[in-house]
This record gives sequence, structure tokens and C-alpha cells, in this order.
Amino acid sequence: MKREQGKGAGGSGPGGVCLPGQNDQQKSRESVIANLVIFVALVGVIRATPYILEVL
Repeated sequence: MKREQGKGAGGSGPGGVCLPGQNDQQKSRESVIANLVIFVALVGVIRATPYILEVL
């Protein structure tokens, strides 16, 4: 969490128009969603593996 605050102080943004805190919050939210999607996909593949092997 400390790291994100440090990033915010720099005002990271493509145009520099967005507020630093807001931009970092959006980025972390997107990364959380991406991680969730990857996790769900991995779980789905692991759970489907026996069925895939049966078909093959």
C-alpha cells in the first residue's frame, strides 16, 4: 500500500490531467480484475482437465 501512495505523489498519467490518486486507484482496480480473470480461467482449466483427457 505504501508503494501505491508513493506512485501517486509523482502524478503518473498519460496526459498528466488525472489526479494521481485517482489514476493509481483505477490501475490497481484493473490489475485486480485482470488477476481475477486469470485465476478463474486457471481454475476452469484445472477443473476441466479430466473431461478433456477423457475426450482425447
